[in-house]
Amino acid sequence: MTKMQLGTGAELEALRLAAEAGIFLGIIYDLFKVVRQTIKLRAAEFLSDLLFALMFGSVFFVFSLSQTNYLRGFIFIGMAAGAAMWSLTVGRLLTFLLTKTIGLCCAAVTAPFVVLIDKIKPAFLKMFVKIKPKSENLKKMPKST
Repeated sequence: MTKMQLGTGAELEALRLAAEAGIFLGIIYDLFKVVRQTIKLRAAEFLSDLLFALMFGSVFFVFSLSQTNYLRGFIFIGMAAGAAMWSLTVGRLLTFLLTKTIGLCCAAVTAPFVVLIDKIKPAFLKMFVKIKPKSENLKKMPKST
């Protein structure tokens, strides 16, 4: 049976590195969050969550085995704490700013097309939609008894 203890110094170093990896994964999660909030589709939300879960699991697996030769719980806790620390501090501000900036850029790009469609719309309505006269303009028919 192999010895499972790394020593306090090595475990603290692995925990610090795990927290740094968690911060990096928190940044990636916030970028996925910006994409989800910009696109606003259920499929995009599902796909981004699935990709992040696979990424987090892969990084945990490779990182834990490369640092300690075993899957360790404190590595997972360190990574989760780093991601939470990022998301609860700088991540909120960054996500808000990126979402608003991308939303304004999209609005600036699409605004001329919206104006163009509003100008063309009456011509298309005349071509394809038959407008019925309003009932008050019609001549009233006498009631037969």
